[in-house]
Amino acid sequence: MLDHLNRVNAGINSATLDAIAQEPGINILDLGFGGGALIREGLARFPLSRFTGADISYLAVDEAKHHFAAEITRKRAAFA
Repeated sequence: MLDHLNRVNAGINSATLDAIAQEPGINILDLGFGGGALIREGLARFPLSRFTGADISYLAVDEAKHHFAAEITRKRAAFA
């Protein structure tokens, strides 16, 4: 299901990241991050930024904490 969300939202996620006026160290909040595709792409495109994801789904949060463990340790990502 989370992979499906990533595929469905791929276009809007890229457009959203394109529209962000990028400054070094910007903090980006993704509400309802689902499969985490926007955060994954954002971490790759903006290495000085920090991403926080919040989702109502405990499954999404648990999976993100596992998948993004290295970025969480480096303080580049957080999830709730």
